[in-house]
Amino acid sequence: MHQVSSVVAKLEQRLRDWFDAFFTLKPEANIALAATVLTPDIKMSWIKVLQRIKPEMTAADISTRVLNTICDFYAKDNRAFNAQILKNNELFANNGHFDFDLNDTDNEKGTNATPALSASDRRAFLTHHFFCYLNDNSRTNDTWVKHCSLKEAFVAFNTPLTSSAPVERLFSFAGIVNSPRRQSMSDLSFEKLVLLKANSKWC
Repeated sequence: MHQVSSVVAKLEQRLRDWFDAFFTLKPEANIALAATVLTPDIKMSWIKVLQRIKPEMTAADISTRVLNTICDFYAKDNRAFNAQILKNNELFANNGHFDFDLNDTDNEKGTNATPALSASDRRAFLTHHFFCYLNDNSRTNDTWVKHCSLKEAFVAFNTPLTSSAPVERLFSFAGIVNSPRRQSMSDLSFEKLVLLKANSKWC
């Protein structure tokens, strides 16, 4: 029984080491944080539990990290962001705070001109919608009807791989690396060699 318990303890420690970035909320966990907060029936409800083990972490800290991750996502995917801007054109028309000098003549002609926003304007737009989303009591997927400006980020952060092919390819590389001559490798060395093999065409 003692031997079994020692094995369980080692497995638990390995899991803790493997997922340490998530347990300690390192920067690598930012996408997971954003995926969690952008899930309508979860949002920030878990913060109090987190503070039992990390009392220094506040809701404001989490909000800032999630907002930064969302802004980075839309900065890399301008088409997704512009699509959300077009869906929210009423914001520009009705809210003077977000006055980006849209071309009124284009609107009169009925064209779908997309406003070119600076990084600060984009962040202001997303900040407004992010905190509106957090303050909304809705806990269902109907949330995205009202807060469609964040929907693309929600889908991107919460969508798993649609195919197992990349994972199977990685297992194949792992089999190549884990040859009989390399049985004494550490977990870290094995992981690095597999990733180098998988990404060799870019190295």
